Amino acid sequence: MIDIYETEFRKADLNLLIVFAALMRERSVTRAAAALHLSQGATSAALGRLRGLFGDELFTRTRSGIVPTPRAIELARRIEPALGLIHGAVTDRDRFDAATAQRTFTLGMSDDLEAALLPRLLAATAGLPGIRLAVRQASRNTVADMIDRGEVDLGAAAAPAHGADHRSRELLARRRSSHGPSSAPQARTKASSTGRLGR
Repeated sequence: MIDIYETEFRKADLNLLIVFAALMRERSVTRAAAALHLSQGATSAALGRLRGLFGDELFTRTRSGIVPTPRAIELARRIEPALGLIHGAVTDRDRFDAATAQRTFTLGMSDDLEAALLPRLLAATAGLPGIRLAVRQASRNTVADMIDRGEVDLGAAAAPAHGADHRSRELLARRRSSHGPSSAPQARTKASSTGRLGR
């Protein structure tokens, strides 16, 4: 097993390996920089750090670009499969399948929003036998904290009530009458759902 706490390993910037793979593929600092959306200067600096990390020139310049050294070719045989495994671990997440999932979703909302929203949610999940809904009392002042503490999966409030690490969307807008002339503008009450990014 790899000792991830070993000093030399911890000092290595693993992002440099992505630059290394791009240089191997493109055979050009300019093209590698474009592929990685980096400046040419930043890519050249990364190459310098790679040379220091591996104690080898790694690439030599020619009129047509760069050519890998034997050491770089040897490293590529080991680094590129490792990057492939890491990429797969990061991007190939299990997809949520509502038809087969067995899960209870806990929702935080007030009584009036529960009356307005829960019947629709129950109707939407009626054909999903493994999906269950639970409701906890929450207000626009408490729902974001409840999400952060993991007490609810999703919150609904009469107005957006969330921080920078939350996302929300408007669910409904309801007009309510106000006392005054018939020509007076009517107030709108908006209900929005809030959830935590990355959950």
